Parts: sequence; C-alpha cells; structure tokens
Amino acid sequence: MQHHRPRPNLKGTIEVSNLRTHESRTAQRFPVNVPVLLKSSGGLEIPCSTRDVSRGGIFLYTENPLPENTSIRFTMRLKTMENPGEGVEVLCSGTVVRVESLHGGDAGMAATIDSYRFLQQKAAHA
Repeated sequence: MQHHRPRPNLKGTIEVSNLRTHESRTAQRFPVNVPVLLKSSGGLEIPCSTRDVSRGGIFLYTENPLPENTSIRFTMRLKTMENPGEGVEVLCSGTVVRVESLHGGDAGMAATIDSYRFLQQKAAHA
C-alpha cells in the first residue's frame, strides 16, 4: 500500500490525498506559511506568520512573543483550491504553550487551537 504525504504549495494551501493518520501523542503538522493577526487577552494586536498548523495547534513566527499560558485569539486566511484569490478566514482561540528564541532576533510561539470558526464572507454586490 502506498501512502501519500501532504504536499504544501506556495499559496498556503495543502493538498492531501489518501493521507493515512493514526492517533499518537502529537498530531500531524502541515507546513503552511500564511499571515496571522494575533490578539492577546489584553487587546494587544501582533502580526505573525505561521510555520505549521496541526489539528490542535499552531507555530507562529513573531517579533513580539507573548508569555506562556497567555490566552490568544487569532485570524488567518486560508486559501482554497476552489477560490484561491479569496480563501476563507478562520478565527481561532488558544493558549501560548511554548516560546522559542530564533536566529536574527525573531521568536517563535507554539500555541494550542482550542476552538475555531469560519467567518462569514461578505457577498459581492453586483
């Protein structure tokens, strides 16, 4: 039996065909690079970008990391195969669980995704 791995493309979309998963301690991570606007529980807005996303978490690159155990909300626009120009905006909430110092002064934050919802797209008026 041949197993296919997810193939990221340059638009932040992941194509998955015949992906076989199994339950383990950590979920499959998908390399996705999309911009994210993060909001802390104190109302601070921080621009970030993703390194990868999984079923229950996300890793973000940022110049302004938040402390571990900080509650966060963030939005990201995921492109779709059907409508790559528009995509779909997703609102997520979670908690920062790890902060890493990276080369060049930037930092990375790992956070849980505790809940998410797809935001309504505004209909175009003709």
